[in-house]
This record gives sequence, C-alpha cells and structure tokens, in this order.
Amino acid sequence: MSSLLYEVLIEAGFTPSEAKKLSADEYFIRRNSNKTSEEIKNLVSGISSIYQITTAFVRGAISTHPPFAGYNHRRVLEGIISTYGCTAEQATKAVFTHPQFANYNHHRVLEGLISTYSCTAEQATKTVFTQPQFAGYNHRRVIKQLTKLGKLIGIDKTTVIEQILKKPVLAGCSVKRYLAAIDIGRQLAKEGIPNDFYMLRRWQSYYSKSPYVPQQNKLRITQAIREGVYEKEPPLMSVLRKNGNTRIKTTA
Repeated sequence: MSSLLYEVLIEAGFTPSEAKKLSADEYFIRRNSNKTSEEIKNLVSGISSIYQITTAFVRGAISTHPPFAGYNHRRVLEGIISTYGCTAEQATKAVFTHPQFANYNHHRVLEGLISTYSCTAEQATKTVFTQPQFAGYNHRRVIKQLTKLGKLIGIDKTTVIEQILKKPVLAGCSVKRYLAAIDIGRQLAKEGIPNDFYMLRRWQSYYSKSPYVPQQNKLRITQAIREGVYEKEPPLMSVLRKNGNTRIKTTA
C-alpha cells in the first residue's frame, strides 16, 4: 500500500476505507501516485459536474472501480444517451449503480442483446436500465445455462428468454443458486405443494432469499439431509412453503 497516496486521498475527501482500497490498487497507483490532493479533488469535482451528482458518489464509484477515474465522462454520458435514447438522469443512475457500465461498448451491447434475445431495442434498453450489470453478461452462455436448467422443471428456451427479459436480475444468479432453488421446489412437491409455473413466479419475487441451508457453507437441502447437517431450512423454502400453503387453502 502507498502510504503517501493514502494521505493524499484522505485530504481529497475519500473515506479511510476508500483511500485504503485505492492506495493498494496497482492500476490506481500507476495513474495517480504523482497527483496532489488538489488535483484529485479537481478530478472528482469535474466528474461530479458532468453527471450532476455529488462528489461522494464519484469517490464511491472510483473506489469500486478504480479505472473510473480515468474515463472521458462527457463522452461516456453522451454515448449512453445516444445509444439507448435515455435521459441523462437514467444514464447517470446506471453508471453509479454499476461503475463498470461507463466503460462498455454500448452499441455492441445493444446489438448483442437484440440479436441474442430476439427482442426489440426498447426491450433490450429496459433490461439494461433495470439491471445495469446485465449489460456486461455473456448472454449466449446465460441462455445456454438457463435453458439446461429450465429443462429440469419443464421450461423451454422461449420461456427462459421471456423470464429473463421480465426480470433481468435472474441472468446474474449462479447455476449453483438455481440448483439449490430447484432442490427446494422438489422437496416442497413431496409435501404436496405444486412445483409449477406459479411457484416459479413466486421464486422470482423472492430470488434474494437464500436457497441454501443456513450455516452450512451453501449446501443445498438434499446435500444437507444426506450429510446429516440439516437443522434449519433455507429462507427461500420457508417463504415458498408459506405461499404454497396459502394457495392450496385458497383453491381448496
């Protein structure tokens, strides 16, 4: 870690944790080790004025993604607005939600999404601004993986694509997480709760709930049962069971 750069960053307004991270980043050190605190303040202030956002957000973006400090942000902002036909506010929100977004080739991103998902530019744009990280995924691989997983629960490729476009965050979930969720669906089916499209939609609403057995290093429920360490059920299982039982009572 560069102790000198750390002090400069503190003087420039970065928090101790931000300064510590940046002063240990080789890329940032190479590019900024000779700058004074005033020069770094001016750099941050310049980015802030382009996006019309506070300097705290800029410092946070730089600490999250150090190359962010070196981008031509006027060109970045103009390029995003031109490519997606969005407002400056939408572009700014996307950039500061996911700072790497500023460095994407957005013409290529948009063309790739339209081609891969066979969707309109409007649909592709909506997914990107719903989940800016979505723009950076390898979408051919995403569709290939999720189509294979979909077959396990009777969902075809067309439905997989439809669901991703409706909820782009699903493209970022790991295969391991999906398998754990499928495991839960099968266990609930043994209890008489239908493992159907309705439950898939419920899972989409609660995707942030962990599908793993608590305190067992991300074990799926069947693995935990097999290893004799199943003491608490996954949070996702609890909420899906509650929804499933409510549905059964309502339709009975």
